[in-house]
Amino acid sequence: MEIDFDQVAAELTSKGKAELILPDSARAAEVPERWLGVLRGDSAEERRGVALSHWGDDFLEMIPQFAAVLRDQLIDVRVFWVDNPKSRFFVLVYVVGYGEEGHVCWMAWDPASLGDTPRFWDTFPAPVQNFLRDTHAGFTATDWESYGVMRPSDFETFAEYGEWPDGIPGWMDGYEDGYDTGYDGERYRRIESTRLVVFTKDAGHLFYCTSPDLEVGQVALVYDGDVDPPKDLGAELDQLMTRRLDV
Repeated sequence: MEIDFDQVAAELTSKGKAELILPDSARAAEVPERWLGVLRGDSAEERRGVALSHWGDDFLEMIPQFAAVLRDQLIDVRVFWVDNPKSRFFVLVYVVGYGEEGHVCWMAWDPASLGDTPRFWDTFPAPVQNFLRDTHAGFTATDWESYGVMRPSDFETFAEYGEWPDGIPGWMDGYEDGYDTGYDGERYRRIESTRLVVFTKDAGHLFYCTSPDLEVGQVALVYDGDVDPPKDLGAELDQLMTRRLDV
């Protein structure tokens, strides 16, 4: 399959520009050392192998369906430079086969960009922490926020995401005892909007959140102000990532 990398570059930023980096590109000498094998790889097979060698088994075991997608449907991995008004950085772009002839892309950040311990770090299970620290400090669709795990620097509370940093008005109305009721009659704690941490979403308005009020390894799905009962983070993340491909 032939990939239009100019089109891929156009998808990576809406307010700046992006470019494919080749071994003879002017910026090739600036590419993170851990990605040089991808940059210099002579074939898609070689580039895929180098990129996937950095993925830890613990995270792959957490997302087995998507791990199979990477193993069986990953077409190529390439280095891009993104330059927009707010930031400039290199990313890896993972090109994954979709349907008969199509493809979709995920973008992934250098783990060296993680920096100091991010906000809400302790709400994430060890495999996610290890992935962000050792593999990619963010792995998302080309909108920078969906179908993966956002850059930790982009983590926000649900209230902050909605531009009500001190709390969404009326969020707890009707939940005076602090509890919600699921479809099966199960009672569970309703989490304040200031204590739900958005780390990914789908293409619409379904948000995936951790929280200091959840057990580590649990996730709360939030849609239109409704907060579902806690679910397993790994299973839900796996389903989200593969759902992009209708696997």
